[in-house]
Amino acid sequence: MRHGAVDGFNVTPYLIPGGLDDIVDLLVPELQERGVYRTEYTGTTLREHLGLRAPLTHRSAPERQQAG
Repeated sequence: MRHGAVDGFNVTPYLIPGGLDDIVDLLVPELQERGVYRTEYTGTTLREHLGLRAPLTHRSAPERQQAG
């Protein structure tokens, strides 16, 4: 992960129905301790957590309003 070879995990709940508890209780804290999984969120919305820009709206896109 530190060298760009991994950017996430695919978890298939129907194959490991009880395994999600183990991931939350055991894997996540270990990854946090190693500094490769966040311990808190920087924003208040999912968009902010993912680092996405704010959506364009008619109010925030003046060039659209002028064209109409």
